[in-house]
Amino acid sequence: MKREKPPAAPVLGYNASSMPVFPVAEAPRIKLRLLKLSIPEDMPPIWAPNEPLRFEVPQGTVVRVRPAAEIGADYIKFPREGCYEVEASLGNIVDNVTVKVVDYVEEASRMISANFGSDPEKTVRELAVKVSSTRNIDISKLKPVVTLFEEALYGERGLNRAGFEAFYRGLVSAFDRVRWVPCEEIGYFHE
Repeated sequence: MKREKPPAAPVLGYNASSMPVFPVAEAPRIKLRLLKLSIPEDMPPIWAPNEPLRFEVPQGTVVRVRPAAEIGADYIKFPREGCYEVEASLGNIVDNVTVKVVDYVEEASRMISANFGSDPEKTVRELAVKVSSTRNIDISKLKPVVTLFEEALYGERGLNRAGFEAFYRGLVSAFDRVRWVPCEEIGYFHE
């Protein structure tokens, strides 16, 4: 599938003054008792549409997803982008997690804007230089993030799960707190 030519800089949801148009928050971590997802514990609950998300639960646990998604014996497949409430219940124990289902390149673009700021006149490389000087971050820590983002977006290679995890872990190594745009801020909840 051929991607449309991307913009010169990641500007999704941000204005030229580098101030978010919508609030950003620290990326959450998954903390569950019953439900073990194939999303590593150091990653936020982000997944791609139509990619099976593997899970494990104790026998007798009931797993539900809202809005509707395909639930197999050990996987959930989300049909489209959006935010999905995944619930696992066994007796009085209930686990809930909101999974943000997105295209990984689009989410990487949002994370670049949330963590680097945005300026339609600057490339992601230039934004990295700016954020490294204003926040006193070693520019070498941002290089892997910039490279992965440039290859995914500008090189039109896309971003698979392994690439997204490497991108996110690169952000974690550079920033004390990685910021993201929560589901409710971009209208990703489906009825």
